[in-house]
Amino acid sequence: MQAHFKKRLAEARLRWDLDRLLRQVADAALVAAAVGLVAVAAERAFGVHVVTGHSVGVFLALVAAATGIRWRLTRPSLMQVALALDERNALRERFSTTLALAKSEDPWAAAAREETYQRAERLDVGRSFRVRPTWRWAYAGGGWAAVVLAVLFMPQLDLFGHKAALDKLNREKQAAAQAKADVAQAVAKVETRAKQLNDPALLAELAKLQSFDAQANPQEIRRQSIKALGDVAKRVEEMRQGDQAQTAQALQEMMRQMHASGLGLSKDLEQALAKGKFDKAAELARQLADKLAKGDMSDKDRAALAKELADLAKQLDKLAEDRKALEEALANYGCDKSMAGLSEKDLRAALEKAGLSQEAIDKILQQAKACRNAGKMCKALGKCVGQCAGSMAFGDPTGDLAMLSDELGNLAALGDKLGVLDAMMSDLEGQMAALGMDPSLMMGMGGKGPWEPGYADGMGPGTGGPGHGYGGNDTGPPTQTGNQKTRVTNQDKSGPIIATWYSKEEQVKGEATRTGGDVVQAAKDAAAEAVNENRIPSRYHESVKSYFDNLGKGDPPKGGND
Repeated sequence: MQAHFKKRLAEARLRWDLDRLLRQVADAALVAAAVGLVAVAAERAFGVHVVTGHSVGVFLALVAAATGIRWRLTRPSLMQVALALDERNALRERFSTTLALAKSEDPWAAAAREETYQRAERLDVGRSFRVRPTWRWAYAGGGWAAVVLAVLFMPQLDLFGHKAALDKLNREKQAAAQAKADVAQAVAKVETRAKQLNDPALLAELAKLQSFDAQANPQEIRRQSIKALGDVAKRVEEMRQGDQAQTAQALQEMMRQMHASGLGLSKDLEQALAKGKFDKAAELARQLADKLAKGDMSDKDRAALAKELADLAKQLDKLAEDRKALEEALANYGCDKSMAGLSEKDLRAALEKAGLSQEAIDKILQQAKACRNAGKMCKALGKCVGQCAGSMAFGDPTGDLAMLSDELGNLAALGDKLGVLDAMMSDLEGQMAALGMDPSLMMGMGGKGPWEPGYADGMGPGTGGPGHGYGGNDTGPPTQTGNQKTRVTNQDKSGPIIATWYSKEEQVKGEATRTGGDVVQAAKDAAAEAVNENRIPSRYHESVKSYFDNLGKGDPPKGGND
Protein backbone atom coordinates (compact mmCIF):
# COMPACT_ATOMS: atom_id res chain seq x y z
CA MET A 1 0.00 0.00 0.00
CA GLN A 2 2.80 2.38 0.87
CA ALA A 3 4.30 1.72 -2.57
CA HIS A 4 1.21 3.20 -4.26
CA PHE A 5 1.54 6.31 -2.12
CA LYS A 6 5.20 6.87 -3.10
CA LYS A 7 4.46 6.10 -6.75
CA ARG A 8 1.70 8.72 -6.87
CA LEU A 9 3.95 11.31 -5.27
CA ALA A 10 6.76 10.61 -7.75
CA GLU A 11 4.39 10.66 -10.74
CA ALA A 12 2.84 13.94 -9.62
CA ARG A 13 6.27 15.48 -9.11
CA LEU A 14 7.49 14.37 -12.58
CA ARG A 15 4.41 15.68 -14.39
CA TRP A 16 4.59 18.95 -12.49
CA ASP A 17 8.28 19.31 -13.41
CA LEU A 18 7.52 18.74 -17.09
CA ASP A 19 4.68 21.25 -17.07
CA ARG A 20 6.88 23.83 -15.38
CA LEU A 21 9.62 23.19 -17.92
CA LEU A 22 7.25 23.84 -20.84
CA ARG A 23 6.09 27.08 -19.25
CA GLN A 24 9.60 28.28 -18.50
CA VAL A 25 10.88 27.40 -21.98
CA ALA A 26 7.97 29.42 -23.42
CA ASP A 27 8.97 32.33 -21.19
CA ALA A 28 12.60 32.06 -22.33
CA ALA A 29 11.54 31.91 -26.00
CA LEU A 30 9.42 35.04 -25.53
CA VAL A 31 12.31 36.88 -23.85
CA ALA A 32 14.73 35.73 -26.59
CA ALA A 33 12.30 36.96 -29.26
CA ALA A 34 12.08 40.34 -27.57
CA VAL A 35 15.88 40.61 -27.38
CA GLY A 36 16.19 39.46 -31.01
CA LEU A 37 13.67 42.03 -32.17
CA VAL A 38 15.57 44.78 -30.34
CA ALA A 39 18.86 43.57 -31.85
CA VAL A 40 17.51 43.53 -35.41
CA ALA A 41 15.95 46.96 -34.94
CA ALA A 42 19.25 48.31 -33.57
CA GLU A 43 21.17 46.88 -36.51
CA ARG A 44 18.82 48.38 -39.08
CA ALA A 45 18.44 51.73 -37.34
CA PHE A 46 22.01 52.40 -36.17
CA GLY A 47 24.07 50.19 -38.47
CA VAL A 48 25.72 48.30 -35.60
CA HIS A 49 26.76 44.74 -36.34
CA VAL A 50 25.12 42.78 -33.52
CA VAL A 51 23.49 39.68 -34.97
CA THR A 52 26.26 37.27 -35.97
CA GLY A 53 26.55 33.53 -35.86
CA HIS A 54 28.81 33.76 -32.83
CA SER A 55 26.62 36.24 -30.92
CA VAL A 56 23.45 34.23 -31.65
CA GLY A 57 25.11 31.01 -30.46
CA VAL A 58 26.34 32.60 -27.24
CA PHE A 59 22.95 34.20 -26.56
CA LEU A 60 21.03 30.94 -27.06
CA ALA A 61 23.49 29.11 -24.82
CA LEU A 62 22.97 31.70 -22.08
CA VAL A 63 19.18 31.48 -22.43
CA ALA A 64 19.29 27.68 -22.20
CA ALA A 65 21.56 27.81 -19.14
CA ALA A 66 19.38 30.40 -17.39
CA THR A 67 16.25 28.36 -18.12
CA GLY A 68 17.84 25.20 -16.74
CA ILE A 69 19.03 26.94 -13.59
CA ARG A 70 15.64 28.53 -13.04
CA TRP A 71 13.86 25.20 -13.53
CA ARG A 72 16.18 23.48 -11.05
CA LEU A 73 15.95 26.17 -8.39
CA THR A 74 12.15 26.33 -8.52
CA ARG A 75 11.63 22.56 -8.39
CA PRO A 76 8.88 21.72 -5.78
CA SER A 77 9.66 19.59 -2.72
CA LEU A 78 7.75 16.40 -1.85
CA MET A 79 5.67 18.29 0.73
CA GLN A 80 4.71 20.87 -1.92
CA VAL A 81 3.74 18.03 -4.24
CA ALA A 82 1.65 16.40 -1.48
CA LEU A 83 -0.11 19.68 -0.73
CA ALA A 84 -0.83 20.16 -4.45
CA LEU A 85 -2.25 16.60 -4.61
CA ASP A 86 -4.53 17.32 -1.66
CA GLU A 87 -5.68 20.62 -3.14
CA ARG A 88 -6.30 19.42 -6.70
CA ASN A 89 -8.04 16.17 -5.67
CA ALA A 90 -9.99 17.46 -2.58
CA LEU A 91 -8.22 14.99 -0.28
CA ARG A 92 -8.42 17.24 2.80
CA GLU A 93 -4.69 17.19 3.56
CA ARG A 94 -4.45 13.38 3.56
CA PHE A 95 -1.26 13.20 1.45
CA SER A 96 0.47 16.04 3.26
CA THR A 97 -0.50 14.64 6.68
CA THR A 98 0.64 11.13 5.79
CA LEU A 99 3.95 12.46 4.48
CA ALA A 100 4.44 14.53 7.65
CA LEU A 101 3.55 11.62 9.99
CA ALA A 102 5.33 8.94 7.99
CA LYS A 103 7.50 7.89 10.98
CA SER A 104 4.97 8.47 13.74
CA GLU A 105 3.92 5.39 15.85
CA ASP A 106 0.73 6.97 17.11
CA PRO A 107 -2.35 4.77 16.40
CA TRP A 108 -4.22 7.70 14.95
CA ALA A 109 -1.35 8.48 12.60
CA ALA A 110 -1.17 4.84 11.55
CA ALA A 111 -4.90 4.82 10.82
CA ALA A 112 -4.58 8.06 8.80
CA ARG A 113 -1.69 6.63 6.77
CA GLU A 114 -3.66 3.44 6.03
CA GLU A 115 -6.60 5.45 4.75
CA THR A 116 -4.32 7.57 2.52
CA TYR A 117 -2.64 4.47 1.11
CA GLN A 118 -6.07 3.13 0.10
CA ARG A 119 -7.01 6.42 -1.57
CA ALA A 120 -3.60 6.57 -3.38
CA GLU A 121 -4.24 3.16 -4.92
CA ARG A 122 -7.27 4.51 -6.79
CA LEU A 123 -5.98 8.06 -7.47
CA ASP A 124 -5.55 9.25 -11.13
CA VAL A 125 -2.65 11.73 -11.00
CA GLY A 126 -2.72 12.50 -14.73
CA ARG A 127 -6.10 14.18 -14.47
CA SER A 128 -4.93 16.70 -11.87
CA PHE A 129 -1.36 17.21 -13.17
CA ARG A 130 -1.71 17.74 -16.91
CA VAL A 131 1.32 18.38 -19.17
CA ARG A 132 0.27 20.66 -22.01
CA PRO A 133 1.40 23.90 -23.70
CA THR A 134 -0.20 27.13 -22.62
CA TRP A 135 -0.89 30.50 -24.24
CA ARG A 136 2.68 31.48 -23.45
CA TRP A 137 3.76 29.42 -26.46
CA ALA A 138 1.47 31.46 -28.66
CA TYR A 139 3.03 34.66 -27.35
CA ALA A 140 6.54 33.27 -27.96
CA GLY A 141 5.57 32.22 -31.49
CA GLY A 142 4.20 35.69 -32.18
CA GLY A 143 7.43 37.24 -30.91
CA TRP A 144 9.57 35.13 -33.23
CA ALA A 145 7.24 35.87 -36.13
CA ALA A 146 7.86 39.56 -35.45
CA VAL A 147 11.63 38.92 -35.53
CA VAL A 148 11.36 37.15 -38.91
CA LEU A 149 9.26 39.98 -40.34
CA ALA A 150 11.76 42.55 -39.07
CA VAL A 151 14.63 40.66 -40.70
CA LEU A 152 12.78 40.38 -44.01
CA PHE A 153 11.08 43.74 -44.31
CA MET A 154 12.61 46.29 -41.95
CA PRO A 155 14.57 48.82 -44.05
CA GLN A 156 18.22 49.67 -43.45
CA LEU A 157 18.16 53.13 -41.89
CA ASP A 158 21.78 53.46 -40.67
CA LEU A 159 20.97 56.73 -38.88
CA PHE A 160 24.56 57.47 -37.83
CA GLY A 161 26.32 56.08 -40.95
CA HIS A 162 28.08 53.43 -38.93
CA LYS A 163 27.20 50.57 -41.30
CA ALA A 164 28.32 52.52 -44.37
CA ALA A 165 31.69 53.16 -42.73
CA LEU A 166 31.98 49.51 -41.70
CA ASP A 167 31.05 48.29 -45.18
CA LYS A 168 33.63 50.59 -46.70
CA LEU A 169 36.29 49.26 -44.33
CA ASN A 170 35.36 45.67 -45.18
CA ARG A 171 35.47 46.43 -48.90
CA GLU A 172 38.91 47.96 -48.50
CA LYS A 173 40.12 44.93 -46.59
CA GLN A 174 38.73 42.58 -49.22
CA ALA A 175 40.21 44.68 -52.00
CA ALA A 176 43.60 44.71 -50.25
CA ALA A 177 43.46 40.94 -49.79
CA GLN A 178 42.50 40.50 -53.45
CA ALA A 179 45.31 42.83 -54.53
CA LYS A 180 47.82 40.84 -52.50
CA ALA A 181 46.49 37.61 -53.99
CA ASP A 182 46.76 39.04 -57.51
CA VAL A 183 50.32 40.18 -56.88
CA ALA A 184 51.27 36.81 -55.40
CA GLN A 185 49.81 35.09 -58.46
CA ALA A 186 51.71 37.41 -60.79
CA VAL A 187 54.96 36.84 -58.90
CA ALA A 188 54.45 33.07 -58.99
CA LYS A 189 54.09 33.10 -62.77
CA VAL A 190 57.14 35.27 -63.32
CA GLU A 191 59.20 33.53 -60.65
CA THR A 192 59.05 30.26 -62.58
CA ARG A 193 60.88 31.92 -65.47
CA ALA A 194 63.35 33.62 -63.13
CA LYS A 195 64.30 30.27 -61.59
CA GLN A 196 65.04 28.93 -65.05
CA LEU A 197 67.46 31.81 -65.56
CA ASN A 198 69.03 31.13 -62.15
CA ASP A 199 69.69 34.84 -61.64
CA PRO A 200 69.89 35.76 -57.91
CA ALA A 201 69.32 39.44 -58.64
CA LEU A 202 66.02 38.73 -60.40
CA LEU A 203 64.87 36.42 -57.62
CA ALA A 204 65.74 39.05 -55.02
CA GLU A 205 63.71 41.69 -56.90
CA LEU A 206 60.72 39.35 -57.06
CA ALA A 207 61.04 38.54 -53.35
CA LYS A 208 60.53 42.24 -52.54
CA LEU A 209 57.07 42.03 -54.07
CA GLN A 210 55.89 39.80 -51.23
CA SER A 211 56.48 42.45 -48.55
CA PHE A 212 53.58 44.87 -48.32
CA ASP A 213 52.90 47.73 -45.98
CA ALA A 214 50.15 46.56 -43.61
CA GLN A 215 48.42 49.96 -43.93
CA ALA A 216 48.74 50.21 -47.73
CA ASN A 217 45.51 50.45 -49.69
CA PRO A 218 44.80 48.19 -52.68
CA GLN A 219 45.66 50.88 -55.22
CA GLU A 220 49.01 51.52 -53.56
CA ILE A 221 49.76 47.79 -53.43
CA ARG A 222 49.07 47.49 -57.15
CA ARG A 223 51.08 50.61 -57.96
CA GLN A 224 54.06 49.42 -55.96
CA SER A 225 53.82 45.97 -57.54
CA ILE A 226 53.62 47.36 -61.07
CA LYS A 227 56.63 49.56 -60.38
CA ALA A 228 58.59 46.63 -58.96
CA LEU A 229 57.62 44.44 -61.92
CA GLY A 230 58.70 47.28 -64.18
CA ASP A 231 62.12 47.27 -62.49
CA VAL A 232 62.32 43.52 -63.04
CA ALA A 233 61.33 44.05 -66.68
CA LYS A 234 64.13 46.59 -67.09
CA ARG A 235 66.56 44.04 -65.68
CA VAL A 236 65.25 41.38 -68.09
CA GLU A 237 65.50 43.82 -70.99
CA GLU A 238 69.11 44.54 -70.04
CA MET A 239 69.78 40.80 -70.12
CA ARG A 240 68.06 40.57 -73.50
CA GLN A 241 70.35 43.32 -74.74
CA GLY A 242 73.41 41.67 -73.15
CA ASP A 243 76.23 40.00 -75.05
CA GLN A 244 74.99 36.43 -74.60
CA ALA A 245 71.43 37.14 -75.68
CA GLN A 246 72.56 39.26 -78.61
CA THR A 247 74.97 36.54 -79.67
CA ALA A 248 72.23 33.90 -79.49
CA GLN A 249 69.94 36.09 -81.57
CA ALA A 250 72.64 36.77 -84.13
CA LEU A 251 73.40 33.03 -84.34
CA GLN A 252 69.75 32.24 -84.96
CA GLU A 253 69.69 34.87 -87.71
CA MET A 254 72.72 33.22 -89.29
CA MET A 255 71.09 29.80 -89.15
CA ARG A 256 68.02 31.18 -90.92
CA GLN A 257 70.24 31.92 -93.94
CA MET A 258 70.89 28.22 -94.40
CA HIS A 259 69.56 26.49 -97.50
CA ALA A 260 68.37 23.12 -96.22
CA SER A 261 68.16 20.73 -99.16
CA GLY A 262 65.46 18.54 -97.59
CA LEU A 263 67.15 15.52 -99.19
CA GLY A 264 69.58 12.88 -98.07
CA LEU A 265 70.38 11.29 -94.74
CA SER A 266 71.19 14.62 -93.03
CA LYS A 267 68.04 16.48 -94.11
CA ASP A 268 66.52 16.45 -90.62
CA LEU A 269 69.76 17.76 -89.13
CA GLU A 270 69.93 20.56 -91.72
CA GLN A 271 66.32 21.55 -91.15
CA ALA A 272 66.80 21.62 -87.36
CA LEU A 273 69.84 23.89 -87.75
CA ALA A 274 68.03 26.16 -90.20
CA LYS A 275 65.21 26.62 -87.68
CA GLY A 276 67.64 27.23 -84.80
CA LYS A 277 66.45 24.09 -82.98
CA PHE A 278 69.86 23.09 -81.64
CA ASP A 279 68.41 20.71 -79.06
CA LYS A 280 66.72 18.68 -81.79
CA ALA A 281 69.90 18.81 -83.87
CA ALA A 282 71.88 17.47 -80.89
CA GLU A 283 69.42 14.60 -80.53
CA LEU A 284 69.73 13.79 -84.25
CA ALA A 285 73.53 13.77 -83.95
CA ARG A 286 73.27 11.28 -81.06
CA GLN A 287 70.93 9.10 -83.11
CA LEU A 288 73.42 9.06 -85.99
CA ALA A 289 76.19 8.06 -83.58
CA ASP A 290 74.07 5.21 -82.18
CA LYS A 291 73.14 4.04 -85.66
CA LEU A 292 76.79 3.94 -86.74
CA ALA A 293 77.86 2.23 -83.52
CA LYS A 294 75.33 -0.55 -84.13
CA GLY A 295 76.46 -0.97 -87.74
CA ASP A 296 73.03 -0.18 -89.15
CA MET A 297 74.41 1.97 -91.97
CA SER A 298 75.80 0.61 -95.21
CA ASP A 299 79.08 1.80 -96.73
CA LYS A 300 77.15 3.54 -99.48
CA ASP A 301 75.07 5.44 -96.96
CA ARG A 302 78.18 6.32 -94.94
CA ALA A 303 79.79 7.80 -98.02
CA ALA A 304 76.65 9.75 -98.92
CA LEU A 305 76.31 11.05 -95.37
CA ALA A 306 79.99 12.05 -95.32
CA LYS A 307 79.49 14.11 -98.47
CA GLU A 308 76.35 15.75 -97.06
CA LEU A 309 78.13 16.65 -93.82
CA ALA A 310 81.06 18.07 -95.77
CA ASP A 311 78.69 20.27 -97.76
CA LEU A 312 76.98 21.31 -94.53
CA ALA A 313 80.36 22.22 -93.00
CA LYS A 314 81.18 24.43 -96.01
CA GLN A 315 77.83 26.16 -95.72
CA LEU A 316 78.39 26.80 -91.99
CA ASP A 317 81.85 28.22 -92.70
CA LYS A 318 80.30 30.55 -95.25
CA LEU A 319 77.56 31.60 -92.84
CA ALA A 320 80.21 32.37 -90.21
CA GLU A 321 81.26 35.31 -92.37
CA ASP A 322 77.68 36.61 -92.68
CA ARG A 323 77.25 40.19 -91.52
CA LYS A 324 73.68 40.77 -92.67
CA ALA A 325 72.33 41.77 -89.24
CA LEU A 326 75.18 44.26 -88.76
CA GLU A 327 74.73 45.63 -92.26
CA GLU A 328 71.04 46.22 -91.57
CA ALA A 329 71.89 47.99 -88.32
CA LEU A 330 74.35 50.24 -90.15
CA ALA A 331 71.83 50.95 -92.88
CA ASN A 332 69.22 51.94 -90.29
CA TYR A 333 71.60 54.65 -89.08
CA GLY A 334 72.40 55.78 -92.63
CA CYS A 335 75.88 54.26 -92.69
CA ASP A 336 77.60 52.36 -95.50
CA LYS A 337 77.11 48.58 -95.26
CA SER A 338 80.74 48.02 -96.16
CA MET A 339 81.66 49.23 -92.67
CA ALA A 340 80.49 45.82 -91.36
CA GLY A 341 83.88 44.33 -92.32
CA LEU A 342 85.91 46.78 -90.21
CA SER A 343 87.57 45.91 -86.93
CA GLU A 344 86.06 47.19 -83.71
CA LYS A 345 88.56 50.04 -83.46
CA ASP A 346 88.17 51.11 -87.08
CA LEU A 347 84.40 50.76 -86.91
CA ARG A 348 84.22 53.02 -83.86
CA ALA A 349 86.34 55.64 -85.57
CA ALA A 350 84.21 55.46 -88.73
CA LEU A 351 81.00 55.83 -86.75
CA GLU A 352 82.34 58.80 -84.81
CA LYS A 353 83.41 60.37 -88.06
CA ALA A 354 79.88 59.81 -89.42
CA GLY A 355 78.52 61.94 -86.54
CA LEU A 356 76.48 59.26 -84.78
CA SER A 357 75.55 59.69 -81.14
CA GLN A 358 77.37 57.70 -78.48
CA GLU A 359 74.26 55.67 -77.83
CA ALA A 360 73.97 54.66 -81.48
CA ILE A 361 77.67 53.84 -81.65
CA ASP A 362 77.40 51.59 -78.59
CA LYS A 363 74.43 49.75 -80.09
CA ILE A 364 76.17 49.17 -83.41
CA LEU A 365 79.37 48.03 -81.70
CA GLN A 366 77.37 45.65 -79.54
CA GLN A 367 75.71 44.27 -82.67
CA ALA A 368 79.13 43.91 -84.29
CA LYS A 369 80.42 42.03 -81.25
CA ALA A 370 77.41 39.74 -81.29
CA CYS A 371 77.94 39.02 -84.99
CA ARG A 372 81.60 38.20 -84.41
CA ASN A 373 80.80 35.91 -81.49
CA ALA A 374 78.03 34.22 -83.44
CA GLY A 375 80.41 33.81 -86.38
CA LYS A 376 82.95 32.11 -84.12
CA MET A 377 80.30 29.72 -82.83
CA CYS A 378 79.09 29.00 -86.34
CA LYS A 379 82.66 28.39 -87.48
CA ALA A 380 83.33 26.06 -84.54
CA LEU A 381 80.12 24.20 -85.38
CA GLY A 382 81.21 23.91 -89.02
CA LYS A 383 84.58 22.57 -87.87
CA CYS A 384 82.87 19.86 -85.80
CA VAL A 385 80.64 18.93 -88.73
CA GLY A 386 83.71 18.79 -91.02
CA GLN A 387 85.52 16.49 -88.59
CA CYS A 388 82.49 14.21 -88.54
CA ALA A 389 82.49 14.13 -92.36
CA GLY A 390 86.20 13.28 -92.48
CA SER A 391 86.07 10.56 -89.84
CA MET A 392 82.96 9.08 -91.45
CA ALA A 393 84.79 8.70 -94.74
CA PHE A 394 88.09 7.42 -93.32
CA GLY A 395 87.46 6.13 -89.80
CA ASP A 396 85.12 5.87 -86.82
CA PRO A 397 82.96 9.02 -86.53
CA THR A 398 81.30 8.07 -83.22
CA GLY A 399 83.53 10.29 -81.10
CA ASP A 400 83.24 13.25 -83.44
CA LEU A 401 79.46 12.91 -83.56
CA ALA A 402 79.37 12.89 -79.75
CA MET A 403 81.49 16.06 -79.77
CA LEU A 404 79.08 17.59 -82.30
CA SER A 405 76.14 16.67 -80.07
CA ASP A 406 77.81 18.39 -77.10
CA GLU A 407 78.52 21.50 -79.17
CA LEU A 408 74.91 21.64 -80.31
CA GLY A 409 73.78 21.15 -76.70
CA ASN A 410 75.77 24.24 -75.65
CA LEU A 411 74.17 26.26 -78.44
CA ALA A 412 70.75 24.96 -77.39
CA ALA A 413 71.35 26.14 -73.81
CA LEU A 414 72.25 29.59 -75.13
CA GLY A 415 69.12 29.71 -77.27
CA ASP A 416 66.95 28.44 -74.43
CA LYS A 417 68.11 31.30 -72.25
CA LEU A 418 67.08 33.78 -74.91
CA GLY A 419 63.70 32.06 -75.20
CA VAL A 420 63.19 32.21 -71.44
CA LEU A 421 64.04 35.93 -71.45
CA ASP A 422 61.52 36.60 -74.21
CA ALA A 423 58.84 34.54 -72.45
CA MET A 424 59.56 36.25 -69.13
CA MET A 425 59.28 39.68 -70.71
CA SER A 426 55.93 38.67 -72.20
CA ASP A 427 54.78 37.38 -68.80
CA LEU A 428 55.88 40.58 -67.08
CA GLU A 429 54.01 42.76 -69.53
CA GLY A 430 50.91 40.59 -69.18
CA GLN A 431 50.99 40.63 -65.38
CA MET A 432 51.56 44.38 -65.22
CA ALA A 433 48.63 44.87 -67.57
CA ALA A 434 46.46 42.59 -65.42
CA LEU A 435 47.39 44.43 -62.21
CA GLY A 436 46.73 47.76 -63.90
CA MET A 437 43.18 46.82 -64.91
CA ASP A 438 41.80 47.89 -61.51
CA PRO A 439 39.45 50.80 -62.37
CA SER A 440 40.48 53.01 -59.47
CA LEU A 441 44.14 52.40 -60.23
CA MET A 442 43.70 53.32 -63.90
CA MET A 443 42.01 56.58 -62.92
CA GLY A 444 45.00 57.37 -60.73
CA MET A 445 47.67 56.31 -63.21
CA GLY A 446 46.53 57.90 -66.42
CA GLY A 447 43.71 55.65 -67.55
CA LYS A 448 42.52 58.75 -69.44
CA GLY A 449 44.25 62.01 -69.90
CA PRO A 450 46.07 64.26 -72.39
CA TRP A 451 48.66 62.83 -74.72
CA GLU A 452 52.23 62.86 -73.43
CA PRO A 453 55.49 61.87 -75.14
CA GLY A 454 56.35 58.23 -74.69
CA TYR A 455 59.64 56.63 -73.76
CA ALA A 456 62.06 55.97 -76.60
CA ASP A 457 63.95 53.29 -74.71
CA GLY A 458 62.92 51.12 -71.79
CA MET A 459 59.49 50.70 -70.29
CA GLY A 460 57.28 53.59 -69.30
CA PRO A 461 54.84 53.69 -66.36
CA GLY A 462 51.79 52.96 -68.53
CA THR A 463 49.50 50.10 -67.58
CA GLY A 464 48.22 49.25 -71.03
CA GLY A 465 48.11 45.64 -72.12
CA PRO A 466 46.22 43.15 -74.21
CA GLY A 467 42.59 44.00 -74.77
CA HIS A 468 39.72 41.85 -73.56
CA GLY A 469 36.79 40.96 -75.80
CA TYR A 470 33.29 40.35 -74.55
CA GLY A 471 31.03 38.12 -76.59
CA GLY A 472 27.27 38.10 -76.72
CA ASN A 473 26.75 41.86 -76.54
CA ASP A 474 24.08 43.51 -78.67
CA THR A 475 25.74 45.47 -81.46
CA GLY A 476 22.67 46.69 -83.28
CA PRO A 477 20.86 45.37 -86.34
CA PRO A 478 22.86 43.26 -88.80
CA THR A 479 24.43 45.14 -91.69
CA GLN A 480 26.47 44.07 -94.67
CA THR A 481 30.06 44.74 -93.66
CA GLY A 482 31.94 41.96 -95.45
CA ASN A 483 34.64 42.82 -97.96
CA GLN A 484 33.28 42.88 -101.49
CA LYS A 485 35.05 43.37 -104.79
CA THR A 486 34.19 46.94 -105.69
CA ARG A 487 37.56 47.97 -107.17
CA VAL A 488 36.77 50.42 -109.99
CA THR A 489 38.47 53.34 -111.66
CA ASN A 490 37.02 56.59 -110.42
CA GLN A 491 36.16 58.78 -113.38
CA ASP A 492 36.64 61.93 -111.37
CA LYS A 493 40.25 61.86 -110.15
CA SER A 494 39.60 64.73 -107.74
CA GLY A 495 36.66 62.97 -106.12
CA PRO A 496 36.57 60.93 -102.92
CA ILE A 497 38.28 57.58 -102.54
CA ILE A 498 35.98 54.59 -102.85
CA ALA A 499 36.66 52.24 -99.92
CA THR A 500 35.17 48.83 -99.23
CA TRP A 501 36.31 48.69 -95.59
CA TYR A 502 35.79 52.11 -94.05
CA SER A 503 32.00 52.53 -94.11
CA LYS A 504 29.79 50.28 -91.99
CA GLU A 505 26.74 50.60 -94.22
CA GLU A 506 26.33 48.57 -97.40
CA GLN A 507 28.71 49.71 -100.11
CA VAL A 508 27.46 50.48 -103.61
CA LYS A 509 29.87 49.68 -106.43
CA GLY A 510 31.30 52.84 -107.93
CA GLU A 511 29.80 55.19 -105.33
CA ALA A 512 32.21 57.01 -103.01
CA THR A 513 31.09 57.67 -99.42
CA ARG A 514 34.30 59.03 -97.80
CA THR A 515 37.11 61.28 -98.97
CA GLY A 516 40.72 60.31 -98.49
CA GLY A 517 41.15 63.08 -95.94
CA ASP A 518 38.25 61.72 -93.91
CA VAL A 519 39.83 58.30 -93.83
CA VAL A 520 43.22 59.66 -92.74
CA GLN A 521 41.66 61.89 -90.06
CA ALA A 522 39.57 59.00 -88.74
CA ALA A 523 42.70 56.87 -88.46
CA LYS A 524 44.50 59.67 -86.61
CA ASP A 525 41.58 60.12 -84.20
CA ALA A 526 41.43 56.39 -83.48
CA ALA A 527 45.17 56.28 -82.84
CA ALA A 528 45.04 59.31 -80.52
CA GLU A 529 42.20 57.73 -78.56
CA ALA A 530 44.12 54.46 -78.23
CA VAL A 531 47.21 56.32 -76.96
CA ASN A 532 45.24 58.42 -74.46
CA GLU A 533 43.42 55.36 -73.08
CA ASN A 534 46.67 53.34 -72.81
CA ARG A 535 45.42 50.66 -75.15
CA ILE A 536 48.85 50.92 -76.80
CA PRO A 537 51.92 50.20 -74.59
CA SER A 538 53.61 53.40 -73.56
CA ARG A 539 56.93 52.55 -75.17
CA TYR A 540 55.20 52.62 -78.59
CA HIS A 541 53.44 55.96 -78.08
CA GLU A 542 56.21 58.01 -79.70
CA SER A 543 56.36 55.78 -82.77
CA VAL A 544 52.59 55.78 -83.24
CA LYS A 545 52.36 59.55 -82.87
CA SER A 546 55.23 60.11 -85.30
CA TYR A 547 53.65 57.78 -87.86
CA PHE A 548 50.25 59.48 -87.83
CA ASP A 549 51.78 62.96 -87.76
CA ASN A 550 53.49 62.16 -91.06
CA LEU A 551 50.47 60.35 -92.52
CA GLY A 552 48.91 62.25 -95.40
CA LYS A 553 51.79 64.76 -95.80
CA GLY A 554 53.09 63.10 -98.97
CA ASP A 555 51.91 63.62 -102.53
CA PRO A 556 48.65 61.93 -103.48
CA PRO A 557 48.99 58.75 -105.52
CA LYS A 558 48.73 59.05 -109.26
CA GLY A 559 46.20 57.13 -111.29
CA GLY A 560 42.69 56.06 -110.53
CA ASN A 561 41.35 56.12 -107.01
CA ASP A 562 40.40 52.76 -105.54
